[in-house]
Amino acid sequence: MAEGVQTDSVLRSELAEEHLKQWARWLEGDETLPPPGFITAGVRPDLQQLLLIGHSRGGSAANAVALKSAANASLPWRVRAQVLIGPTASFFDPPPALPTVVLLPGCDGDAFDLQGQSYLDRGRDLNVNNALRSAVFIHGANHNFFNSEWDPTTAAIPAASDDDAVGTFFRDSAPEGACAPDAKERLSGEAQRELGGFYIAAAGKAFVQGEASVLPLFDGSPVCAGPTCRTSIQTHALGGRRQPLLIPSVDTTLTPSEQVSVTQCFTSRDVEEAGACITPDMPTFSGLARTPHFLRQSIYGEDVTQAPARVALHMQWSTAAGAARIDASQPALRSGATDVTLRVIVPPAAVGTTFALSLIDSAGTSLPLGAAALSGVPANAGARTGVYWAQEVRFPIDLEAAAAAGFDVDAIQSLEIAPQSSSGRLWLLDAWSYAPGA
Repeated sequence: MAEGVQTDSVLRSELAEEHLKQWARWLEGDETLPPPGFITAGVRPDLQQLLLIGHSRGGSAANAVALKSAANASLPWRVRAQVLIGPTASFFDPPPALPTVVLLPGCDGDAFDLQGQSYLDRGRDLNVNNALRSAVFIHGANHNFFNSEWDPTTAAIPAASDDDAVGTFFRDSAPEGACAPDAKERLSGEAQRELGGFYIAAAGKAFVQGEASVLPLFDGSPVCAGPTCRTSIQTHALGGRRQPLLIPSVDTTLTPSEQVSVTQCFTSRDVEEAGACITPDMPTFSGLARTPHFLRQSIYGEDVTQAPARVALHMQWSTAAGAARIDASQPALRSGATDVTLRVIVPPAAVGTTFALSLIDSAGTSLPLGAAALSGVPANAGARTGVYWAQEVRFPIDLEAAAAAGFDVDAIQSLEIAPQSSSGRLWLLDAWSYAPGA
């Protein structure tokens, strides 16, 4: 099975490259293979301004093509951005140094571990660049309905298609929660394809045509437009004009309190290994957990232990008191920063996990940034369909006002998280100073 999956991904990427080679030959006037009419009558493509789109294993293939494009300037094409829809990550390749949008269906019953998230997480540590990488979590979407031929209501052969959310999550139980076929959160095939087309068009506007006004749809901003306003969608992002404030490591200094515990955990360790972020209560299917940030060391038989060991911070409390301090990785906020952003996971069943964030400078001066309340995803998650997925939390900051109040924005010592809810549990993946733009 492992070899078949990987061979399939390689063949798909090679097929895409063969199409690009043929396009290049046509543009050079080679009509050994005559171009079809819709090509000769259409707009002449610019192969130096490509947006690649891939669904499922096609997403893994698109990323492979983009990696080759980034590494080989002699190719007659140049990939500028990519949109990966419910992608597999057969080889756990990182994304290249270009904008990458990953659509994550909240009820994905095929790539049910949402392994496409790895294109962001691995890119954080393996690609030292500022390319914007965006994860778009679409509540109520399944894997298949982005493709009209995998939707029984539109497929030419309906028997060859199905609702993968039902077939995977509820094969041994009655459907319940957000991924049940009649749940108010569930999206029709038509709605999913409209969303997919919208995000593809928006990515083209933002990353190929350079229209900055479209960027908030991808950079973690709490905005919507068009069909995205008719459903529940969340985004978080890395890259762009973010500057690291905290990237947890084994050397990060942690100061818990009597009421709040905070410990390091390893994101790629299996549940039975000491220090693993993944825990036994996380939903699993076929040995894979619905924990896209805590993917185990191997998948499809491939050893990925050469990847950097990422660390997250696990926090717990049972009373709204105390605080935990975490030393910053870098002491200064980005010039022009408007917010401090965190990527935070709370359990799917959590409701109203609330905490306050403050920054502490080297002189001990505290700068309170406010509080945030998080509930688990997807909305109305059932016991089998919850996802441990990181939500982006933003805390506005006025750099000039902070400096006027005596806080040194260039000498940040630590972040302080103080519980506001009576109990809570979260995993902190990283923290950044954020400024708008790509």
